[in-house]
Amino acid sequence: MPTAPSYPPRSRNSENKEKAKWYQTFLTSPLKRLRKIPIRQKLIFLLILISAGIAVSKYRYLIRIPVEWRSIARSQQPMYPATETPDHIVLTPAADMATGIRITWRTAPSVPDGIVQFEKEGRLDEDASAELRAEGRLLHSPVLASDADVRCFSVTLEGLAPETTYRYRVGSREKQAWSDYATFTTGPEEGGSFSFVYFGDIQTKPDGFGEMLASVVEKHPKAVFHMIGGDFVDKGDYRNRWDDFLEKTGSVFASTPVAPAMGNHDYDKYDLGAGIFTRYFGLPDSGNPYIAANYSFRCGSVFFAVINSLDVSAQTAWLEKELRQAEAERSIFKIVMFHVPVYHPRKGRNNPKAERQWVPLFDKYGVDLVLTGHDHSYLRSKPLKAGKAVQAGESGTIHIVANAGEKFYPFEPLEIAEKQFANVITWQLITLDADADGRYRLRYAAHVSDGKLLDAFEIIK
Repeated sequence: MPTAPSYPPRSRNSENKEKAKWYQTFLTSPLKRLRKIPIRQKLIFLLILISAGIAVSKYRYLIRIPVEWRSIARSQQPMYPATETPDHIVLTPAADMATGIRITWRTAPSVPDGIVQFEKEGRLDEDASAELRAEGRLLHSPVLASDADVRCFSVTLEGLAPETTYRYRVGSREKQAWSDYATFTTGPEEGGSFSFVYFGDIQTKPDGFGEMLASVVEKHPKAVFHMIGGDFVDKGDYRNRWDDFLEKTGSVFASTPVAPAMGNHDYDKYDLGAGIFTRYFGLPDSGNPYIAANYSFRCGSVFFAVINSLDVSAQTAWLEKELRQAEAERSIFKIVMFHVPVYHPRKGRNNPKAERQWVPLFDKYGVDLVLTGHDHSYLRSKPLKAGKAVQAGESGTIHIVANAGEKFYPFEPLEIAEKQFANVITWQLITLDADADGRYRLRYAAHVSDGKLLDAFEIIK
């Protein structure tokens, strides 16, 4: 029988040498090939990689279609199905609240036309002299098993008289389906006195917020409008959450305008919520949730800017343009609202981009008040410039963080803070008027949900 050939045993040293040789070949061969590529092609490839990285970071909402979305698609029944009769009627500010207002509502998709009829006095009917057609846009919610489509209508009324009460209704002439009558009152002319109410995050339990809102309206029925600093709902992609919020707030926003800012929960991780937010509130929609819903308006001699803070850099040029215009128009006070604060009451959550890009604009153009939310506690800063408290008697920007919902975070004491409170639900009444000496006064009062005073200050110019 032939015997198998025998080989000398391999030493561990020789095995290590072979491995080392293999690793060297594996690592150096690509590098050798890379050296042979012309420098121009290398630079082009590098630019492509950098551009791809920037695109994925900045526009991830376009490519972020997660697998888990399929598991919830068409899994919910609508809580409040749309009909041919208008509902979710919401007023939002026009560019000048003394002479204009924007009206938004929704219907079933079978309604082809939207109309608003309005007049100063008297009952509205088919022969009302003032009538405008509204723009209608379909809104699709893939989460809903039925009633997934609704039609949202928006129209801006212009040329109205200042400090005047109007009666209006919205509906469809073709379907002969109309809302109940409602009223609104326009804002004052330049130099006029007025008040408004600011609310921070709501996010959860809209019924509790609805009760507080009704109480505030009862206490201050002449507030010209309300402002809300974002996070209306917990999951902005779920239309049921928005429908529930608007049902629980009743008809308040059909009579008193609301100026909303977009919060991070209002568009949520599937990025459909930006469309719901902008359509339900009749706001500008770029198709990009990170730059949708910037707008500004005037009331009296006060300038207001509302910014989407989901992408700071994308808003900076717009913000400076608006503040420059407000400066040219000699606005007495300038107020800016956005969701994510510059100075957070908790460590590790500061907004360095906003501090670098927006704070210099606040200082340059003399922004008086910044209204924010996001951190579910209460904070009022000292008057600040360049992020530091100013000397007594000097002007600076006061930053507010507020919370209007039943979700709370702890806070850590900040050096820039004048007042801080945890575990509080607040609403803020802000009044602007002129005294007998011709000086303009901004009076701020923060109240807890039952109406007790929590904090107050004033700015005089």
